Amino acid sequence: MRGRKAGWAERGEKGGRPKGSFVGDKPGRKTIYKSFTVSCFPEEYESIKANALECEKSISRYLVDLALGEKMKK
Repeated sequence: MRGRKAGWAERGEKGGRPKGSFVGDKPGRKTIYKSFTVSCFPEEYESIKANALECEKSISRYLVDLALGEKMKK
């Protein structure tokens, strides 16, 4: 058995996720999120990470707030 999680089916068996496991969004959730990818040099990433930490935000929230703030200034 190589790294198979308990409760998961082997190939050819009745498969899919174990009963009761999380599938998709939570029932009744109204907010839909989008994601994007940012590419940068390692030094730039460390600088962004430090700035986000200083602002007590996640990197994602920091970048979104920064982008929206820059857009509002124009």
